[in-house]
Amino acid sequence: MDGDSESSASPSPIEPHSRRSSSEIPRKRRSKDGPSILGGSMRDVARVLVSRERETMDLKRTLYTITEQLKAERQRADAAEHKTREVLALFKNANEAKMAAEQEAARANEALRLYKLQYENAQQEIRRAQKLIDALDTQRVDAEETAAKARSLARKMKEEAIVVSAREAGRRQGLEEGLAQGRMIGYEQGRSVGYEDGRADTERAYTAGAMTEPYAEETPRREYRAPRVSRPSSSEDSVPNTTQNYTQPLDDTLPIPPPVTTPA
Repeated sequence: MDGDSESSASPSPIEPHSRRSSSEIPRKRRSKDGPSILGGSMRDVARVLVSRERETMDLKRTLYTITEQLKAERQRADAAEHKTREVLALFKNANEAKMAAEQEAARANEALRLYKLQYENAQQEIRRAQKLIDALDTQRVDAEETAAKARSLARKMKEEAIVVSAREAGRRQGLEEGLAQGRMIGYEQGRSVGYEDGRADTERAYTAGAMTEPYAEETPRREYRAPRVSRPSSSEDSVPNTTQNYTQPLDDTLPIPPPVTTPA
């Protein structure tokens, strides 16, 4: 392109020569006539041909230079285009890699957000489970304390029931033994009283028959004394074997006094 501007800007050597030759020919024609004109024109034609050949060579060299420059420019343009394509390909790959990285980062952020939500949910579940465990532990402790109190109360009630049962059994046994002892003592006392009464009646009858005589003396009546019977510790062991056992079972219809409870 620079060669074209230079070739278009540089004056052609043929044009001044042709103008000069055209101006010289008439002058020679005016000055000289005849065969000298012929010889001068041949020389001019030769000079013109040489000049034209020189110009042609220059034009060829210029054309070759311009062609080489065009070829070089074309190669540079091709190289620039190739480099531009490479740069565009690199930019495209970088852009695609950037978009892929952004998408991957977005997916990673979304996964991280989901993991955070799952972690928070797991923490909430752990806190709820811990609260439930604490509540169950508190209930277990309360239940153990209540069970211990219930066992202690049951043990006390059982002991009281055993004491009351033993007291009731002792009271019944004492009542039975007292009744048996009372029957035995009453029998012995009644027997003694009957014996004494019979004896007294016999004596009175005897004395009444004797009182019919004038000199009969009045027999003084002996005062009755109840026999002294010792109270044995048990109703059966203290009774001699010769004495008949009049012990009878306790009558359940008799009123039983209420048991006496002692404070715990």
